[in-house]
Amino acid sequence: MPIFEEIHEVMNQTPVLGSTGDPSLDLYISSAEQTYLKTQEEIRQRLPLLKRHPSDLVGQLDTESVFKECMQLINSGKDQADRFMAAADGQIRQAKNRAQQAFATASLELKSENITAEALSLRCHSLEMLFDSLPTNKILARIEQELRTADALTKFILREPAGWLSYYLESRKIDKTLWYAAIKNSCQLWETALLAACDALVAIPAKEERVAEARKSLTNVWTDLTNSVLAALPSKMSGNSLDDLPDDHIITVADLRKYATSGALRIAKGQW
Repeated sequence: MPIFEEIHEVMNQTPVLGSTGDPSLDLYISSAEQTYLKTQEEIRQRLPLLKRHPSDLVGQLDTESVFKECMQLINSGKDQADRFMAAADGQIRQAKNRAQQAFATASLELKSENITAEALSLRCHSLEMLFDSLPTNKILARIEQELRTADALTKFILREPAGWLSYYLESRKIDKTLWYAAIKNSCQLWETALLAACDALVAIPAKEERVAEARKSLTNVWTDLTNSVLAALPSKMSGNSLDDLPDDHIITVADLRKYATSGALRIAKGQW
């Protein structure tokens, strides 16, 4: 494969669960997934060494050494994957902040200069009475209807991000993403900045959900990988490498599982 095709393939990886629609976000998720797959392969190569069931102390110490190495690989890989997912979260937050700022700027630019505070207050009160008379599931449809037919004052109120309507929607527990969609559907062709901001805001929740799904999936497979190491251990191992246990204690799989899954196993933090 030519070098430029290889670079393109690496920089445009599609996550296992499918694309988010954002190439850079896809790259973070794919990188986290690839980190897991590489670690998984490293662990698979070492699992046979844990299944030898050593009968002497030297063999037991060798098995403990492989176990430590496996746990260190898992923790190092998971830390790296977590950093990729944190970067994905950060990118979504930045995109959301930019879209919200663009939405606020575009809404204010469309405000009529002759709107008075008194007229604004009276119209808000009138709209509140109107929306209070409607079932919650009918409010967004009425907002979109008003946005298509109302005067400049009502349109400004119904599109102001930090105004009365924003708080009203929260009080009625209405998803603001659907509000952005209603604004987008009723935008005039020349209101390009507002349309673009709404497009971006409508897309954010799906991206947040996609990252959350990827994180959940990765959490599960990292746990499975750890369990595969624990399951490969001999049923009993002699030794005193766990300082929290008496020197003459027989270390069992249950001991190792307890320390590993509780986070108390020092090798998981590179201390053993």
